[in-house]
Amino acid sequence: MRNCYSRLAAAVIGRSMDDLKDFSERLKAGPCEKVREEITQEIRNLNRFIGSEWFEVLCYLGDLDPDLMREKAVEVQSDN
Repeated sequence: MRNCYSRLAAAVIGRSMDDLKDFSERLKAGPCEKVREEITQEIRNLNRFIGSEWFEVLCYLGDLDPDLMREKAVEVQSDN
């Protein structure tokens, strides 16, 4: 059963990182003002999640290093 939870937790973390990358790329493309505000809010929400204790719990369940994942989140945003 632990393996199921581990895979689920890793999938949630992976999806949040993919979403962060996607939103960062979309923001770089220079959308209109309304869309830019929506994308910026989504990025804020993801960053709040990445800074949360829930993120750490999911990382540990998914056998991921939360500090490394946070570094990757910063890299994703700075690359775009």
